[in-house]
Amino acid sequence: MTICRVAHSTCGGGPNDRRAFVAQPPDIFFTAGVASTQYIPEVFVNYNNIGEPFAWGDDCGISAGSTISGVSVQETYCNWNLNNCLVKPSGQYAGVDHATGFSSPAVYRSYETDHVRPVPVIYDGTAPAGTNGTVDYVFLNDAGQVIRILAQVNVHIVAGTPPPTWFTATSSASNISGDSFSIDNAWLNGDSTTKVFITHYWGGTYWNHPTAVTYDVSTNKWRIRNEDGATMPVGMVFNVHVDPTALRIQTARSGAALNYLIINDPASNGNPYATILATARTQGNRRMAHPLAVSYVSPYWRVITADGATMPVSDLFGNTVAFEVKLIGASQYADDNLTGDASGFTNTLVSNGAGTDINGPFRISGSSKFLSDFCWANDGLKPLIVTANQTPLPLPAPHNYTSTDPKYVGVWANGPYNAIYHEDNSAMAGSSAFNVWAPYDTSCAPH
Repeated sequence: MTICRVAHSTCGGGPNDRRAFVAQPPDIFFTAGVASTQYIPEVFVNYNNIGEPFAWGDDCGISAGSTISGVSVQETYCNWNLNNCLVKPSGQYAGVDHATGFSSPAVYRSYETDHVRPVPVIYDGTAPAGTNGTVDYVFLNDAGQVIRILAQVNVHIVAGTPPPTWFTATSSASNISGDSFSIDNAWLNGDSTTKVFITHYWGGTYWNHPTAVTYDVSTNKWRIRNEDGATMPVGMVFNVHVDPTALRIQTARSGAALNYLIINDPASNGNPYATILATARTQGNRRMAHPLAVSYVSPYWRVITADGATMPVSDLFGNTVAFEVKLIGASQYADDNLTGDASGFTNTLVSNGAGTDINGPFRISGSSKFLSDFCWANDGLKPLIVTANQTPLPLPAPHNYTSTDPKYVGVWANGPYNAIYHEDNSAMAGSSAFNVWAPYDTSCAPH
């Protein structure tokens, strides 16, 4: 009798194998014609492999490669002291983290103690200004083929000082038209394909209205729009972030009346620890006139209407409802009632620029929840993007976290501390959970 066994590669072959890229590094900018090197700070985590044979839970480490001709990536998984770390040109992959097996509880792996170093990205000066691409962090199989993209870092070749990818936009008499106002930014103008995230910033006015981004084909500019049709007043301030590597998912043109839209992506599928940010992107006469949130129903994350209302559908004539979605594999998870991270993971403070505030009863003041647990969010001038999370750390997390907060929210600053607040000025519950995304803060970087 012959017994046949299914072969499993030792490179990420296990059904529950999960390596995540923690938080999101900053964009890289090179000045056209000027050869230089910049570095990507990186943190990884392995988890969710409990019960698998070791070989199944193992992987072949992480590799990184450039998509831009003239931009290379140098290995860091090598003998640094012997200076034998190879430089891999565009289209080839450099080893940047060694293979690891499963761990429980998961440990965030960072910097020299874990053989993780900032990754050198080398520009030879040949790619012209206006060239844009990415450095992709990937799993490779035994044959050197990409089996999963873990994360992407934006790389831009620019002439002179680049426009910001994180900034604030303010409505004025010159940019308002009815219920919306235009955003003037070189990364956005004339590009309907890029991804734009917004969150209202309190500039002295509460704004208890649904908002979204929309692209105006008549002016080739993006606009911030009140989805309920309310006239846009002068002086409204919004935090804005441009990220071409984010996803865009769109509602169907027909089908059952649902209050959610599934996010189907390897970075988030089967990953309850993902940190998901979302912004509505609508066109034409379709409107997302409801508060939005994200939730996890295994194996998928979803963008949902936080008030349970039916999600509007798109049509064949350019009237669409879509969402810009940023997937971050893991981050820091804050709970005032715990001395450690709510996830049970260790060393999570190395997460920089992304986190999930799960439970903050000691940081509540009236309608606001202050974000003092996140080092990188403790800067009142920093633009933050926020999305409500109804199922942070779903079971079997250490605690049964659930959150229903069907309110419109914004962010504001009180001295050095940023806070999330209810736009209707109603009391904030400590259990209200939010995913938060902000620029990478070098003062909070792991050492």
